[in-house]
Amino acid sequence: MKRKATKMVRITLDEALQYRMSPEEKARLDAMTDDDIDYSDIPDQGDRTDWIRPGSILGKGKEIVTLPFDSDVLAFFRKKSREYSTLMNAVLREYVLAQSAKTAQIKGSLVGAGVAARKKAS
Repeated sequence: MKRKATKMVRITLDEALQYRMSPEEKARLDAMTDDDIDYSDIPDQGDRTDWIRPGSILGKGKEIVTLPFDSDVLAFFRKKSREYSTLMNAVLREYVLAQSAKTAQIKGSLVGAGVAARKKAS
């Protein structure tokens, strides 16, 4: 099997310990102020001041909520998928779509009945 090229570098613990800061380097870092930091290698963010901290971006219209579920129901979804919350969302979406279709069908039949009643009255 062909290995995928990555930029990851593996080192041993002994090698990692060589990269520890010396007491002099740590003291110099602790003494630095924000003005001493060189930001010249950071790409320009433009007017991106609309966020406080970067993080995972939720899909359009998604919210994080806390809901109580019966333990057996939660266990069922956890057993089905590691991404059980996505699966639960898909099941709920199907329910919403089915209910929306049923509501539209009922409204359509009521509108149709109203038109027929008006035709009959005229």
